Formats: sequence, C-alpha cells, structure tokens
Amino acid sequence: QKDINNNDKPFYNILTGNNENEGIAIKLNANTGDLISFANNNFQNIEIKTNTINNEQAKEYSNQIIEKVGLKESEYQLTNCTQQQITYSDQVKNVWVATYNKLYDGIYNPYEVLTNNFVINDNKIEISSIIETSDGTYDNNPTVITQEEATQIAINKEKELTSREIESTSSEIGIRKMNSYIYMLENELSVSDIDIKIDGNIDIEDKKIRKVWIINIKHNEIYTEYNSIIDFQKQANKKYYIDATTGEIIGGEEV
Repeated sequence: QKDINNNDKPFYNILTGNNENEGIAIKLNANTGDLISFANNNFQNIEIKTNTINNEQAKEYSNQIIEKVGLKESEYQLTNCTQQQITYSDQVKNVWVATYNKLYDGIYNPYEVLTNNFVINDNKIEISSIIETSDGTYDNNPTVITQEEATQIAINKEKELTSREIESTSSEIGIRKMNSYIYMLENELSVSDIDIKIDGNIDIEDKKIRKVWIINIKHNEIYTEYNSIIDFQKQANKKYYIDATTGEIIGGEEV
C-alpha cells in the first residue's frame, strides 16, 4: 500500500485486532522499517483518571515515548506541546498533543511533522496515537549563498517594489516551500490570480521545498497612503525566502 500522507511512501500495516477499528494499528515504512504511525484504537474506551502534570513534565514524558518507539530525539525537534480536548466516540478527553519537526543539520523542517497524542492515566502513560506526515520533498540543498549575499538580493528586490526606506534587516537559515507571494507582487497579481502558471506550465504553488535564507525586511514607518491593495502589499514589511544554493527568490510572506 501507499501512504497518501507521506508522498505515497509504500508501507506495511500491522494490526492486532480483527479490523482497523480495534486493537493496535502500526504502520511501517516498507523501505526503511521506520515508524509512520501508531494508533491505539482501544483508547476511546479507556476510562481516564488523568494525573495533573505541567507542560515541562509533559515534554519529558513525550520524549520518553519517542525514544521508546525507536525515534531519535536528535532527529526531531519538539516545537509545541499543549493539552487539548479531543473527542473520541462522543467522549471528550484532555490529551497532551506534542508536535515534533524533522531536523536537517539542526534546522527543523516545518513540512515533516510527527504528532504524539497521550495522557497520563493513573500514573501510567497511555498513547492515543503517533502520526508522521510530510508535505512535499525536501531537497536538502547545500548552503552556497552567504547571509550577506542573500540579504542584498532581498534588499534589491524590495527597492524594486517600494521606495520606502528600509530601517533594518535580520536573517536566519530555514526550510521553506516555494510560494507565489513575491511573484504576485512583482506582477501586480491579486489573490484571485493565485493559480497563475510560470512559463505556461510550471505551477508556482508546487511542492518544492528548499533550504533558504529567510530575510526579514522592516521599514522605518507605518504607511497610511496607498493606491490599491497591491500597492499596500508592496509597501509592507516582508520576509523573503532566498534559495541557499542558487540565490533565487522562491517566495516570502508579509510580516
């Protein structure tokens, strides 16, 4: 079978019950043997006597779970851990939801996510589910463009879009997906034109994921005069995504 949540990776499905709605369901990557998901289908029938723990304790318990199922903490970064109310067959349970992102050379990929749902029940860890999802393929491209070069590329493009004075810039290395934000501003396209194609056949909203320099550009004053929505967006503070290998502007966002 192929997993639609992980770029059609082939997988093995292991069930302890007679069907997918009971017992434990484990999904393993057929190529590597790595865990894709763990689901406790009996969790909905468990009577929870939830022990009160704080956020730091929840993080420690979650890391213990991740380690025991064979996932290395050094390969994942815990990015969020909160207690949420989740409904299971009309029963609402207070569940800890811990979110991890896959790490590449110490940089987390926001598009490769591991979610761990669990409770502490009568001093025991009860896992509801562990699910890995990915959206797009990361190239893990090398860093060739320097921070200074990337900053200058962003500044040059910003000066093409607006005459407003730049007050400051900041930068960080990250992983981002190509988007149409800067392209649309360059070509004065509105949100309704988001399905526009480059060169007639390349979708600018594709799933290309790259290591980038994220360049944050801040202007020196709040702007109040503009002629159109596009003009308003051109003058806004922005983040540019600069491909760390080629220097190409692959997208950005308004700040």
